[in-house]
Amino acid sequence: MATSRVSLITSSDLTDQLLDQAGGSVTDGLLMRRARRALQQGLMEVSAHRVWNYSRRRVAIYTQTPYSTGTITYTQSSKTVTLASGTFPTWASQAWIRIADKSYIVRTRSSGTSLILDDDNNPGANVAAGTSYILYQESYRLPYDCGSILSCWDTTNRFRLAGIPPDEFEAVKTRQYESGTPQYFTVTGDDWLKGALCIKFAPVPTSNRQIAYFYDRTQQPLRIWKYNTGTATISASATALTGTSTVWTANMVGSVVRFGTATVEPTSLEGSSPYAEERVITAFTSATAVTLDEAVDSAYSAVKYYISDLCDLEPTSCKTAVVNCAALHFARERNADSAELSRRTSAYVDALRLAMQADRRFTIEDWGFGHADSGFPMAHTPTRAGY
Repeated sequence: MATSRVSLITSSDLTDQLLDQAGGSVTDGLLMRRARRALQQGLMEVSAHRVWNYSRRRVAIYTQTPYSTGTITYTQSSKTVTLASGTFPTWASQAWIRIADKSYIVRTRSSGTSLILDDDNNPGANVAAGTSYILYQESYRLPYDCGSILSCWDTTNRFRLAGIPPDEFEAVKTRQYESGTPQYFTVTGDDWLKGALCIKFAPVPTSNRQIAYFYDRTQQPLRIWKYNTGTATISASATALTGTSTVWTANMVGSVVRFGTATVEPTSLEGSSPYAEERVITAFTSATAVTLDEAVDSAYSAVKYYISDLCDLEPTSCKTAVVNCAALHFARERNADSAELSRRTSAYVDALRLAMQADRRFTIEDWGFGHADSGFPMAHTPTRAGY
């Protein structure tokens, strides 16, 4: 029996649809760039429009116990902290060190006994041998697709942490440094990786604790529009896909691969040669070997195929909204007249409203308890786009 799967939305599908609307082709470089920009914008807008149920994710992290074994010496000229005894933990490369009631950021863990402090955040003078210290980790990098934290819990004591703005969080730290059981968290830019976000806890955890948080997953930029070089081979009921004359890359993990025949390249379901099956690439082995998320139903030997990025919103509720939002942005890219823009806007607003209604998976009565204000966004919740 064939595996039942929802047909996924790919960057190739939506690009083709935009080009069809404009009567253009993939050979028109300018039109392709406009279509791709419109698609990126459309996906980002629909993704950010509300906290979609499909986009909620749970992550559990384990905090680090502060380290204070031995004593240190600090040399200002080299910004180096040297440990007299013990071994700095590996997480010291993303930590802060507290010396004489002041905290400084660690830029590099040179070795088990040596740390380099930040050029602009250090003691400013030598620190004598035999000085005590505390090395601690207050921040933990968030997933690359994290848009916002929805809730955060210390699962050890089942305590819900309060989210506070970054400036208030820093004020709490400035007033009094303390370590203990976390009560607050904030989200801000990561101190070690540009462009990344991190979650910070206060007080600094004194032990290894499991903290779980739910976050709103955002759509990431599309990179692979359509790759179809060479042929693909896979056995029935297998997940190991091999290629001939292919140059697959690690960037293809998370992308969709679709299978055609030995003579015909597959198209989307709306095309002239609909794909036989589609799967998501979950692991990269080499330029000619990847792993799929589920076993294929049939065998494919040296068939034509293509790989395209996944538009990672729920297909059953969001596809029409994404298509219409991208079409609106595409019309703007093409400097369409006011009549078309008005028509596209109306179509998008209607599609978005239907998507929000479809995203409501249960009614208030289904909750089983009389708590009307749960904080769970329903289909009528006002959205950030202002519609």
